[in-house]
Amino acid sequence: MANEKVFKHDGTTFGAKFTAEEWLRENGFSYGSSSHDGPQGIVKGDAYIAKYRHLSKDDKEAMDGWLYAGRDQDARIIFNN
Repeated sequence: MANEKVFKHDGTTFGAKFTAEEWLRENGFSYGSSSHDGPQGIVKGDAYIAKYRHLSKDDKEAMDGWLYAGRDQDARIIFNN
């Protein structure tokens, strides 16, 4: 079962995404670049994470979680257990 954290859209463009990314940084996580074709990978600690489309199957399995966010919508972080 995965844990989920939701950041509500605040009316600003990418507002929820930026808030989620700030929360991740403050809590010791790294996150990948935004990509229109998939979520942003999340890893505990300091790491470089490529865009979703450039991650191998092994890279995807190694993620601690995923950030799903868009321009004008809520952002969801889903952590793998």
